[in-house]
Amino acid sequence: MARLSIAKSFLTEYAKLENHVKRAVEEAIDKFAEHTHAGLHLEKIQHARDPRIRTIRITHFYRGVVAAPEHGDEYVLLTVLPHDEAIRWASHHVITVNAVSGALEVRNVVAIEHLSRGLEQMSATQPERLFDHVSDADLRRLGIDDQVLPLVRLLVEEDPLRHAEELLRERCLLFVACTRAWEALRVWHGQPSPFLADLGVGI
Repeated sequence: MARLSIAKSFLTEYAKLENHVKRAVEEAIDKFAEHTHAGLHLEKIQHARDPRIRTIRITHFYRGVVAAPEHGDEYVLLTVLPHDEAIRWASHHVITVNAVSGALEVRNVVAIEHLSRGLEQMSATQPERLFDHVSDADLRRLGIDDQVLPLVRLLVEEDPLRHAEELLRERCLLFVACTRAWEALRVWHGQPSPFLADLGVGI
């Protein structure tokens, strides 16, 4: 029998949902378990970065993003968002299992690609990189997988680590602001955010 559970990383976000949305999530989980074929509930995402990611209807306005297993019937609810935001989230993220910790990791590969382009420009004129003295094998033993390894290799000092965190925070804030607009969105700033193009917002 198919089973849908809530990801540990989603628990804090789940607690902040409005009560009627929480009830709808619980109902969706119960209905999910009533059917032996989970595909009755799930929808695939076109052009998704990870083919295992699906969405499930929670309410008319909200959808859940679900990680489908490669084998078996254990599915994981990763997040619940307004419809369009959920579709965009699902198309930008991938799921991995950390080879060292065994933990489920969900990452925004679109944001990582953007950061990589910025770090490539920053490191182009630098003869030495921050982790030149550390082998790939040692970095992998620390839990850095092949997807993140190229980005780590671009770092020339510790400041870009903080810069990367700031960029991710900026992108997330802009994403939330853009997807909460009901009818129109106006963005103004002295310098346009580089993340606007990723969100499909004209500059």
